[in-house]
Amino acid sequence: MRKAIGANYIGSRSLTPNLGLVFQTHDLDNILVERPAVQYWLLNDETPGLMGPIDLHGTWWLIAFGVDKAKGPVNTDAIIAGAAGKRLNATVLSTDPWTARMELVDRSRDRRVFLLGDAAHLNPPFGGHGLNTGIGDAVPRVENRGPVAGLGRRWVARLLRVRTAAAARTGHRGGRSNNAALSSDLIRAAADAPAATAETARLQISQTIHEMKAAEYFSLDLGLGHQYTNSPVISDQETGKPAAEQDTWATKVRSGGRLPHVWLKPGFSTLHCVGTMFTLLGLGSADTSPFEEAADQVGVPLSTVDLRQYGLGAELGAELVLVRPDHLVAWHGASAPADTSALLRHVAGL
Repeated sequence: MRKAIGANYIGSRSLTPNLGLVFQTHDLDNILVERPAVQYWLLNDETPGLMGPIDLHGTWWLIAFGVDKAKGPVNTDAIIAGAAGKRLNATVLSTDPWTARMELVDRSRDRRVFLLGDAAHLNPPFGGHGLNTGIGDAVPRVENRGPVAGLGRRWVARLLRVRTAAAARTGHRGGRSNNAALSSDLIRAAADAPAATAETARLQISQTIHEMKAAEYFSLDLGLGHQYTNSPVISDQETGKPAAEQDTWATKVRSGGRLPHVWLKPGFSTLHCVGTMFTLLGLGSADTSPFEEAADQVGVPLSTVDLRQYGLGAELGAELVLVRPDHLVAWHGASAPADTSALLRHVAGL
């Protein structure tokens, strides 16, 4: 399908071959009993890589870096022994040679055909960003089939195109960052030296991991913190720029970003205020009537929610917030713009 619409991958590929293993053993139960985890980093010359449990019944996955199955038979027993530090009674269930790729298609849509998942972007597997961004590709298509009825077709087409491209770029950046530091890059001979020297080396390794891999393990912003800064159906005419930096996505309103979640009362948050069409949130004293009148004039479905009693204007950085049905902020400002009708036409793709 990618070739059928004339799309091509652009990006880079790693030159380092890798081997994925799935194996069965109960010998690790005793070795790792005091250090349970979902992922173990293997910092040794024999089997540099990653390993973790698949279930609670002795099934494990292992990624060994630098193993090239294409050059001949691979000693999987030795790879597993290198990972565990000793020979194990293990049964190999599968092997999977692969090479990391960080590539995006140069176009993801042709009329009613959209590319999703691996057909649109390839990321290294670290952090699960490949699968998660693939699912993210499909979400806007489900979210926007029903709610956009009655709005301009341009709005739907632009929304889907921009969301797909932005999500893919965000996942690609995350994958590239996660691939920048692998366990093979962190091997230090001093880590196995006498106690004091080893402790210093291991603390340095730990610091490097925290600095370079935080985005992989604390990646909530990948799904919730993205921002569409070049969207044709997003307006920043109030400020001329996003209202907040990337690291404040959860607490400040940003045009093109997701509406921040704030609990208003038990079981009810700002996100619950958003309807199936455009929603105008009144966070302060600004007059909402220009939007209501313009919506009737333009024919854009709009509901208004008065949240003044919660005093969120200063906290979120806006008095008025226009939100799309997918919880993304289409516009924010201190008061209604001079030509509110033009704004509504813009964000609705009319």
